[in-house]
Amino acid sequence: MPIPFLLVGAGILAGAIGVSGHSDAKATNERAQRISNDAKKMYDGAKSSLEQAKEGAENALLKLGYTKKDILEGSMKEFIDLWEKIKDCAPKKSEGLKEIENFNFDQEDILQIKEMTNIYESTIKGGAAGIATGALIALAASGTLPIVTGELALAGSCLVMGEIGTAVGVAASALSFGAAMTPLAAVVAPVIFFTGISASMKADENLEKAHAMHAEAEKAVEEMKVSQVLCEGISKRSEMFNKLLIELDGIFSKCLSQLSNSSKMRDMQEELQKNKKITSKMPEYKRKIYLKELQEKYKDELALVSIARSLAGAIKAIIDTPILTKEGRLAEDSSETYNNAVGELVQISQESTNLIADIDVHAMNLLGSRYKNGEGVEKDYAKAVECYSKAAEAGSAEGMCNLGVCYEYGTGVRKNKSKAAELYKKAAEAGSVEGICNLGVCYEYGTGVRKNKSKAVELYKKAAEAGSAEGICNLGTCYEYGTGIKQDIAKAVELYKKSAEIGSARGMCNLGYCYYRGEGVEWNYYNAVEWYRKSVEKGNARAMDLLGDCYYFGRGAEQNYFKAVELYKKSAEAGYASGMYDLGYCYYYGYGLHENESLAKKWLTKSAKMGNSDAKSKLEEWFNLSS
Repeated sequence: MPIPFLLVGAGILAGAIGVSGHSDAKATNERAQRISNDAKKMYDGAKSSLEQAKEGAENALLKLGYTKKDILEGSMKEFIDLWEKIKDCAPKKSEGLKEIENFNFDQEDILQIKEMTNIYESTIKGGAAGIATGALIALAASGTLPIVTGELALAGSCLVMGEIGTAVGVAASALSFGAAMTPLAAVVAPVIFFTGISASMKADENLEKAHAMHAEAEKAVEEMKVSQVLCEGISKRSEMFNKLLIELDGIFSKCLSQLSNSSKMRDMQEELQKNKKITSKMPEYKRKIYLKELQEKYKDELALVSIARSLAGAIKAIIDTPILTKEGRLAEDSSETYNNAVGELVQISQESTNLIADIDVHAMNLLGSRYKNGEGVEKDYAKAVECYSKAAEAGSAEGMCNLGVCYEYGTGVRKNKSKAAELYKKAAEAGSVEGICNLGVCYEYGTGVRKNKSKAVELYKKAAEAGSAEGICNLGTCYEYGTGIKQDIAKAVELYKKSAEIGSARGMCNLGYCYYRGEGVEWNYYNAVEWYRKSVEKGNARAMDLLGDCYYFGRGAEQNYFKAVELYKKSAEAGYASGMYDLGYCYYYGYGLHENESLAKKWLTKSAKMGNSDAKSKLEEWFNLSS
């Protein structure tokens, strides 16, 4: 072969090799870029979740702080004023009741409550809004506000967690003025700098760098998940304590109201005040005899005072209990205090029904809900039904409605939809707005009564006029689909918005869906996401699934499979069939998580059993299974 031809052939071969090498490098760089992008999406999704969880925890602590503040300034202050007037006559132990020993309330407690209230008032009234917020969160997280010496008397500028009980009277060191630190200030996402592929680096080096970045992102995500679990735990614990405080204070306030309106209570106070100088000069044995006679004379009133005293002790114990430790972790002692306080609530509910007017049915309904949900007591549906039955028999509309729900779903009693509808009707006639709304649902779907959609609309309107968020939302649904009334999408949207604004999670979700589909309003994915998020915060399972869709498709939010899967999982675990389907779908294809056909089959099967047709179809297509 001639030499020139050989040289040409060699040049062609070298060129082919060069093109091939360039093509391989390009593919490697593209792979590196995908890995890098995936790492950033994974990190951003976890960071977004952490930030939302942190915000939720701070809001829950702030809400608890406000509740504590309101009780300190309200019912607790009222009780202390009363107690100081009659403490000499008050028995050391509750007469006629089993003594509750978990909580004591003595003069030292009174001094601490007064001091805490004074610190709080100086902090909130004298400080800026940010410092006031910090003070409220500190009060919720730590259980008490510290005394800050010198000019830095604003408790909100302190990061306080712990030192319960002894904190009052102990000077705590202050941080710089105006810092307004909160217990969650240290919860931040690890910092990672994401960079794209470099033209100056070899393709293999870019790929190695991308893998390292992905590993760093995975580590950061795991760290953020731990912090997110902590924040969610703080939110849950704060909400539990807030609910319990409100329940305890509900009974406490009724008790105090009855005492303040009692003429015999006023007579006792006047008698004590009138004879104060005389009794102070009596020999001790004569003074004891006098007080014993007075206790016998006003035994019913003093029995009520004993209940109020026990409630004050339980409330103070909750206020004093830290949610967080100094290290920012959930305090283990808070669970014990919570359970003891629930025991107090249960015992008072059971033993004080003849002492406090109008409190027995309130207490029975609270106790029934505790047993039904297993909150602080072992879940016992039969006992829940027993409590609701007692409340209903005493004429409580709330009790009738609660009992109706048990009969409708067979909770603690044999399912009887006719009985449920009957109880809802009685509750409605007794003035229960929830009863009116539930009866409307019965007529809409023919539950225990003959289906009558016009009657359902009539009842929803009545509930809506009474301010029921769910009644307004249900009426909106009737307008949206033309159920029992002429279809009017614009009216439906108006009602969804109204119900959402007064707290209906379903209303928020439905309004978001209208924005998502552009029905009755101008199409707007961003507004949809906003309302879905608000509904998710209230625990709505459908909203979790729909918000997951927004992240999955990148509509109204940056596309993020990891965030979508997180929401699908929450929705599925809450029992929503579409959430189960979407989670199964993601497991099958590996969107936002590792592929797992076993888990895909599990969630699709659960969804199919709940009637989801898409899940049934995929089970047949992917696994040759018929549901």
